[in-house]
Amino acid sequence: MVEQNGLEFTRIVDLGLSISLLEAGSIKDINGVVPYVAPELFNSSDSYSQATDVYAFGIIMWGISSGEDPFYNVAHDVILAKDICDGLRPEITKDTPPFYKDLIEKCWDADPKRRPTAEQIYQLIYMWYEPTQEIQDQIDKAEETRQRNIGMKKDNTQHTGAIYTSRSLKKITRGNKLYYITRYETIINLFLF
Repeated sequence: MVEQNGLEFTRIVDLGLSISLLEAGSIKDINGVVPYVAPELFNSSDSYSQATDVYAFGIIMWGISSGEDPFYNVAHDVILAKDICDGLRPEITKDTPPFYKDLIEKCWDADPKRRPTAEQIYQLIYMWYEPTQEIQDQIDKAEETRQRNIGMKKDNTQHTGAIYTSRSLKKITRGNKLYYITRYETIINLFLF
């Protein structure tokens, strides 16, 4: 929480690797927590960028909305990495307001060039501090849905292979460029090597 001009703001900051944008392109051993890693980082020729951070921000937004950890019920392995490359994203809950859902989906677009910039995200979220009637109506409707869903049982058992600590992606992908192999090849490689 940061106070600025008498107003309090919440800031999300990098709690892991803290480097300049100039240094980011030279990092060859990419590390991350699989559900938060942008698909292009699983391709070993790509590196960190603002677009990869925006992707992770979209996953964080999803976690705030759902109240869950992403992909908690599956192993965080090469199969999940390949599925993320193929477009798998966490399911957005029905109690997520459409304006919020729209930003999540833009942030985790498969094409990094179509993701919003940090400045665009800031401008959009800043407008939410004094919501329009349309946005307020979406918030109210989402809250009604959330209240109806309270108490519904859901299996929140975390998979033993769901690992929420940063790891080298080379160890997960075994150096393969996941865009160029099929899911069948991924499964075969997982069991043979």
